[in-house]
Amino acid sequence: MFFEYWIVLFSAWAMANVMGLLISDSFKTVVTIYILIPFLVIPQIILSGIIVKYENLNPQISSPKRIPFYGEIITARWAYEGLATYQFMENKYQQHFYEYDKLKSIANLKANFHIKELLNKLLFVERNLQNPEEIEKVAYNLGSLQTEIRDEYKERMILNSYYEAAPTYTMKYVDQLTPETINEEILEYTRVYLQTLKQFYSTTFKASVTEINDIVHSFDLEELKILRRKHTNKSLEDLVTNNKTFDYYTETKGDMIQKRDPIYMDPTHPFVKAHFYAPRKMIAGVFVPTIWVNVLIIWLMTFCLYILLYFRVLKRILDFMEQLSPKKKSY
Repeated sequence: MFFEYWIVLFSAWAMANVMGLLISDSFKTVVTIYILIPFLVIPQIILSGIIVKYENLNPQISSPKRIPFYGEIITARWAYEGLATYQFMENKYQQHFYEYDKLKSIANLKANFHIKELLNKLLFVERNLQNPEEIEKVAYNLGSLQTEIRDEYKERMILNSYYEAAPTYTMKYVDQLTPETINEEILEYTRVYLQTLKQFYSTTFKASVTEINDIVHSFDLEELKILRRKHTNKSLEDLVTNNKTFDYYTETKGDMIQKRDPIYMDPTHPFVKAHFYAPRKMIAGVFVPTIWVNVLIIWLMTFCLYILLYFRVLKRILDFMEQLSPKKKSY
């Protein structure tokens, strides 16, 4: 684990050095540089995702589902997320359990929260389909069902890539979940479809618990306690699992967003973009561990800054602005 820590910290160090060289080259006075430093360092701390959660920032410029755009340019966030996910997943204790803990988390959240809520939405639609006073809520719930069924299928296909028992069928009437085309036959089909999925996830949960118990029993109890005490960090676990929140899901504009156990949830975006603490990220359809994706991003950012430094782009912009100003200023 030493090498992984070294490569992340070295990458962040290289990025900081190039940034420092760029600032030193572009501004003329030392005082200006000293004043500028806090404006570069403080955002790295505040917007790294540790002190303030991204979903707690201004909802107009942030997303409860993914990391907002300003979080994507924070080097500290890329470095911290890479180390946090790697430390949790690959420590000598958790590496024995992570695979089945992940399966257990997915199955539990799907069966007991996600699909359960979808069945409640479906029940509301069934009871109020002919009620003109609830037409807006019916349309909203149908739209939510349509979105969530499609999202669940994408997530299940990812699950199937490493858990062959995951079914690959989809819902043939998903496009008909609209106020104009919905009927009793589609409602019944949707209910059976969701109940079948719930049964699959419930079975998967039991199977994963059995596997975890088998692993526990393969160790000497005292040896396992020592291993856990030496290699786990409760504070880190609280962060990457978000187990302090009482909300397993939150709903925004008909989209149900998982809040618990982000470290066990694979992103569905095809290129790098993911939620905070994602265990791995997709590049060109291939999943890569988060730590290596984040190191790559840090070096890409460093290369971009090096290009700006080499061609003195920032200095030329500042010199141009100085020429446009009626009163000359020193930078």
